[in-house]
Amino acid sequence: MHTLKTIPVTIVSIGIYAVIVLLHYIIFQETVFSDESLILFGALDRQLVSEGQIWRLLTQGFSHMSTNHFFVNLPAIFIFSRFLERFYGSFKFFIFLVFTTISSGVFIFLFYEGSMPVSGSSGQGFGFLGICTFLTIRYFKRISTYDKLMMALILFIAFLITFIIPGVVISGHLGGFFGGILVAFIDSLFKQEKAQTTE
Repeated sequence: MHTLKTIPVTIVSIGIYAVIVLLHYIIFQETVFSDESLILFGALDRQLVSEGQIWRLLTQGFSHMSTNHFFVNLPAIFIFSRFLERFYGSFKFFIFLVFTTISSGVFIFLFYEGSMPVSGSSGQGFGFLGICTFLTIRYFKRISTYDKLMMALILFIAFLITFIIPGVVISGHLGGFFGGILVAFIDSLFKQEKAQTTE
């Protein structure tokens, strides 16, 4: 219980994913979700966003396309978010989660050419991966060779999956990843400014 109390944002966000998947099943009796149910639970539809439902840029990251989609994303989300929430603290991690979700949604809105509604937490996952990539570069000399190799392997596998597996929304992954790098970089600038003012 003490461990769980240190990562409340991680636990709550995963709980939201799970509840939405469960509601899909209860209301529609679906494990592969229809366009109707996806729209109901906040999926990103370009037409609806264009009509003013910009909140879908955020809510798309808390639903999934199917039950299998949820279970595939869950391990990576938990591993990365648990580490980052402990590293940055819950408040800052929450801001990062929201930022990377929206950046993923913006990329989907701008570059996705498919016609079906899109949702999934993998944009967040790639956002967390982007943050970890930035941290690896920033603290390169302090990180062990093993950890650097593991990070490189994770990046290789993540982007291999992104570009090889059919049906993956590439723009969502890239949006999350670059959003993660950007928000971690911005945070590092504030840390440098704070350090300079205290010298």
